[in-house]
Amino acid sequence: MAAATLNAALEAIRGASPFVASLHEKLISSRQAALVTPCEIVLGNDSADLDSIVSAIVCAIAVRGGDATPVVNIPREDFALRTETRWVFQALGVDVADALLFADECALASCARTVVLVDHNRMVPEQHIVLAERVSAIYDHHVDQGLYEAAAPRLIAPVGSCTTLLAELCADAARAAATAMDPGLAFLLLCVIVTDTCNSSAAAGKTTARDSAVMATLVDAISAVAPVDCAQLPTALWDAISAAKFNTDGFSAWNFVRRDSKFFRCDNTAAGRPIVVVIPAIYAPAGAWLALPDAGAALERLLTLHSIVLAMFVYTATDGSMRRELLLCGGDDSASLVNGLEAALLSSPYGIERAAQTAGAAGLPFGSRLFSQADVKATRKQIEPLAREFISGALA
Repeated sequence: MAAATLNAALEAIRGASPFVASLHEKLISSRQAALVTPCEIVLGNDSADLDSIVSAIVCAIAVRGGDATPVVNIPREDFALRTETRWVFQALGVDVADALLFADECALASCARTVVLVDHNRMVPEQHIVLAERVSAIYDHHVDQGLYEAAAPRLIAPVGSCTTLLAELCADAARAAATAMDPGLAFLLLCVIVTDTCNSSAAAGKTTARDSAVMATLVDAISAVAPVDCAQLPTALWDAISAAKFNTDGFSAWNFVRRDSKFFRCDNTAAGRPIVVVIPAIYAPAGAWLALPDAGAALERLLTLHSIVLAMFVYTATDGSMRRELLLCGGDDSASLVNGLEAALLSSPYGIERAAQTAGAAGLPFGSRLFSQADVKATRKQIEPLAREFISGALA
């Protein structure tokens, strides 16, 4: 029944959405313009998940008036690994892969006249160095890092998804113009909020009243054109997007890492070089990932590029419950920091405990250590600040 609802809604949306009908052409035009003349760019975060990519597109086209260019903050080749993002746009009948501008295709310092940040409020260090003075606006739902204070608007709020903030703005604009919200735009935004809130799951603990209110508005906008009852549409979307997200057939261990990684850097004056921590989100059990033939090589490659690896594994257990696990390791010159970070994790309020040796972990390099995490509501948004605070304090 849910799948039939989804299919009927999609058929109606594709025939009634000017936003969807013009999206490919607008993305192509904005991409070409940015490669020729400096312009306003809308930059998502460096993990380039569904929220980040859709936020950049919607912000550029629907919120900033269509005069900005969305930039996907990963190399183009990595987009193929964003299986859930590809599913969402394919469902709408839009091939965005050839139309989007990726971070490795332009020198941001040259093509960015101004920068709008979405789904983050602290750029990675190399982007911060050259773009900090050009940040003109921020739309984000992470902890406020206190940077780019001249940005206007500087909209940072603790909601479940960055797209919740953009959806509110789009809905307000439609009401002010006394027009109906575009159903294709509503569908795109709904896909992300459903994903980020785990379909309003109380167990996940990510949904706020603002998320719930705007999801109802988006469902209403779709219902206005769909010939079916859309009450079950969020559940249908959750099922379909989750299936796409966890469709990792043929993935190598390195592909899992490339798919979704964030990192942060702390100055280390004594050593004359920074400490760089990478936090991959790997959508598989730790044991399954560690059993892949290239897992050891993937960890070694990560530690060639970074000082410490703090990987978060996210998956659904056979009983249907969400699970989170952590893996921590570092090079020989980071051993004391790794030991201290382990203590900080174990003393955190997130129910983190050393896990029994997982099948596949034996013989891994760099003293890899595994943890279970009882509090499944704690995502990278909680773990990263904890790690950053410990390492910054240890290096002070």
